Amino acid sequence: MNDIRFESQLVAATDRRSDDTNNFVKNTMQKIRATQQPKKSFRHWLASRPFAQRLAFGAIAAAVVSIVSFTSYAYAVGSNPVDLIKRWVEGDKVKVEYQGRTFEYGKSRNYSDAAVTALAEANTVQALDSRAENDMYVPKNGVEYVTPPADETANGASYVYPYFATITSVDATTVTLHKDYLWGDKMNPSHDLDETITVPLAAFHAFVKGEPAQAAAAQDQLAMVYTNTYIRHVIGTEQVDHETNYFGFVVTHKLDDFKQVAGKGVTSAGKDEVIFEPNWGGLSYICSNNGADTCDVRTFSQKGNQGLFTSNIGPSTYNPHSIRYGEEIPTGGSQPKGIISRSVVGAITAITDSQLTVKTSSGALWNFAYTAADRAAFAKHFNPLKVGDHLESMVLESIYNLDNRTIDAAHIMSLERY
Repeated sequence: MNDIRFESQLVAATDRRSDDTNNFVKNTMQKIRATQQPKKSFRHWLASRPFAQRLAFGAIAAAVVSIVSFTSYAYAVGSNPVDLIKRWVEGDKVKVEYQGRTFEYGKSRNYSDAAVTALAEANTVQALDSRAENDMYVPKNGVEYVTPPADETANGASYVYPYFATITSVDATTVTLHKDYLWGDKMNPSHDLDETITVPLAAFHAFVKGEPAQAAAAQDQLAMVYTNTYIRHVIGTEQVDHETNYFGFVVTHKLDDFKQVAGKGVTSAGKDEVIFEPNWGGLSYICSNNGADTCDVRTFSQKGNQGLFTSNIGPSTYNPHSIRYGEEIPTGGSQPKGIISRSVVGAITAITDSQLTVKTSSGALWNFAYTAADRAAFAKHFNPLKVGDHLESMVLESIYNLDNRTIDAAHIMSLERY
């Protein structure tokens, strides 16, 4: 995903007002307030962890959960913008409140209401895309999707920047899009596009007013399009292949509005800081690369959690005997081939001298290699492990063995009791 602090330069824009959009904003924001989850993104949380903890969570691969934000959206200035948008100055910053969301920028800059609402829509589409892509993990019709292995995704090699496109035609098997504008950042500045592509209808996920829709409902409209390639696994077999999916979100602003808020590689600070939304994001509870189960990221590595491994400085969440993976691989090194990280959370149902058995939210039983000696070392620091204790783990698995639920010691990246 793009950096959530859009380091972009905005210019003034005219207000866009209508009673219809004002009512739509009011109604959808009422649903948002009723269902909104905590706003601190897991990505921000993960970045704040010590390096060893980030290793334990396999930060280069999928995070424990994907970040999401709201359940629906519509952003445009209504007939009474004073009620919708409020501004105040704090030091060198101007802060803007819009429907319960706060933006800020350096006070030497000046942004119209339309600039604020365009950024709100772009951020919300990005959040909705995170949710939609995360939902792909959930098994359906005997098929599950997981992220490609780290050896394919290291250093962002497979990342495709989102773009704005007009959906020009939809037929029984394909969707045709005309790419108009790349939504970039400081690494790849935004710019005009002029390209027509045709994608399979089955791989195109359309969203209108933030909700899933038939692709035909998006025809002749402007959409913000995200692209992601997954590993498609037929459950119960070793059949896996790559599948590219497209997520097209019909937007309410005109393309020119988005061009004003697009990343163009401009970075500034203090009174010249560009506008951004500091508290953007929330939490999804679908386990990363293990969509049959739920994981509550708020419990990961919290104060009081107890690492099940021992390092030379004491108890540790991170397994020192795990294969090297993710950020632990030095610059220029190679990731292990075909390996992904998967998050697993559940309660202990059995303990033997060689393993722990954990039952997850879906009822699946996972077996973790964990010896009597490991348990004795753990008991020197904490109360002994017992049936009923809740554990969290990040495990490493081959994409060619995704039905495996018995994890050896070399493939348990992290394990803790909470």
